[in-house]
Amino acid sequence: MPKPRWPQAEADNLLPWLSRHQHLSWKRKSAAYMEEYGIHRSGEALRGKQNQMEDEARQLEGGSFPSPTLHRPSLTLRTPNPKAASLLQELF
Repeated sequence: MPKPRWPQAEADNLLPWLSRHQHLSWKRKSAAYMEEYGIHRSGEALRGKQNQMEDEARQLEGGSFPSPTLHRPSLTLRTPNPKAASLLQELF
């Protein structure tokens, strides 16, 4: 059975709706969503769509990487070469 699609209007209202119902368990959120909109969305579907939308928002805010610290190469600090240090001192 195919998953029901998320119409844009429904997706646009999801995060504010979840914010208003954050005190409920995911099972109760699913029941409340069905009661309010007449569309069955499991707790997993609601949580998954929330995560997807938040990930997309983070990617738009942060550039090309979802998390700025996950994919950056580590900075390696080295002791300067004594010969290079003396050459730099002579130049400046």
